Parts: sequence; C-alpha cells; structure tokens
Amino acid sequence: MTRSPPLSAAHPPQSRPPSPRSPSTSPPPRRPTGGYVTTYADGSQRPKTSSPNFTASTTATGYQIVPVGNDGKIDLYTHINTTGGTAALIVDVTGYFISDSTVSDDQTYTPLTSAGRALDTRSSIAHTNLTSTGTVAADKTFTLQITGQNGIPSTATAVAINLAAADATGTGYLQT
Repeated sequence: MTRSPPLSAAHPPQSRPPSPRSPSTSPPPRRPTGGYVTTYADGSQRPKTSSPNFTASTTATGYQIVPVGNDGKIDLYTHINTTGGTAALIVDVTGYFISDSTVSDDQTYTPLTSAGRALDTRSSIAHTNLTSTGTVAADKTFTLQITGQNGIPSTATAVAINLAAADATGTGYLQT
C-alpha cells in the first residue's frame, strides 16, 4: 500500500480554482421562466413526468414510450411560462407496442426499420387538430393521429417516440 506523504511546505495540498459550477462562484438562483411539453394517450389524464430541459432558440429532444388512446391518438400539451412563448414540436416514431396474450406481460415491441416523422409543426399539421403550421402556443393541447401512419398498426397500444422542441421562444422542459 502506498502512503501519501504528509502535508508540509515541501508537499502543499493540491488545489485548483473553483469551477464555474461550484457554489462559491455560481450566480444566485433565478426564478425560472420554465415550460414543458407533455405527451399522453388521448382520452386520459395528463401525467406529470418530465424529460430534458430546453431553452429559447435551441432544439432539445427526449425519447419516450407513450400510450396510444383507444382512438389511435396521442395528446400533446405545451406550456411555456414566458408570456407569448411558443415552440415548434417534432415527433419521430421509432417503434410500437401491441398486446399479445401469447407473451409474458402481454406486450411486444416492434422497432421500425427507420424512424417515421409523425409531426413537424414547422412545416405540417397533418393528422392533428391544429389550425396552422409553425410554433405551438403555450397552454395548447392538441391530438396527433398515430395509428395508421408511418407503419403503425391500428392495434398499437403504445409508441416509442423521439419528441423535440425547436425554435422555442422561452425555456422549459419536455414532459411525458
């Protein structure tokens, strides 16, 4: 076993300047402007779990498993605490789950050969109840038809998606 030499003038303690994240150099906490996007099965109660944070003028993504409503749709809810805040939403589907009573836990996952773009509000609002393309306003709930699109069968009970918030005008986090 190697022993460290005793601290002395010949061996002063090693130190380094505090990092920008250390408590001694961090700015005082600010009240966050915050916001989020929540995805959940259409016809169900909105959950309260979250994914990565996003800031204005950036793109942030979060990978999620989202239950599909009986009507084949998912709901998306946006909230940004910045007055007039908006964000473009992008949903890429990477696979789906179906019920299968022949397997344990009654669910099977099928990955898609390549991800399918289910939504990009910057250029299309197809299969949604949105009225215009671009960014989505804060405190807006809308539906997205998932089954029957991008190779997702009508029997899908959940989907694996990558949800992105882009072109946000406020900060917040993605939530599923």
